[in-house]
Amino acid sequence: MKEENYNLIDIIKHIFTHKSLVNYGYFLMFIRLLYAIIYPFIALYKLMKYLFTYKKSENDKKGD
Repeated sequence: MKEENYNLIDIIKHIFTHKSLVNYGYFLMFIRLLYAIIYPFIALYKLMKYLFTYKKSENDKKGD
């Protein structure tokens, strides 16, 4: 248990050293790129889901 905590601290120290900070920057850029690719699909899915539920509720109101 303690060894894992020490490893985590070592990893954090490793990230914050200058050489790894550059790699971390590239890693963040990669995540942002991935997010930029995936996000429109998520947004579109949420929009379609919202429109579908909105239409469904309108139809229910008409039924009443």
